[in-house]
Amino acid sequence: ALLENKRIIGPKKDVKEVLNAIEIYEHLENYNPFEEKSFLKCHKDLMQNLIDDAGKYRKQGVGIMKGSEVEHYAPPYQNV
Repeated sequence: ALLENKRIIGPKKDVKEVLNAIEIYEHLENYNPFEEKSFLKCHKDLMQNLIDDAGKYRKQGVGIMKGSEVEHYAPPYQNV
């Protein structure tokens, strides 16, 4: 719907996530997944205005919540 300029009803954060992803896909040739600097730049662009430390390796554990329950724990930050 965003690609077709249709009206979107949903949380601003979710819309921003999709807009950031579209921007990345449209300029994918600018990133090199085999170069750490480029990989982190892509992360920074993808997470722009969504998280404070975009483009940096995380320094804490994270998980995905489903309601009040943790649905998934990401690998420990030391393994990233």
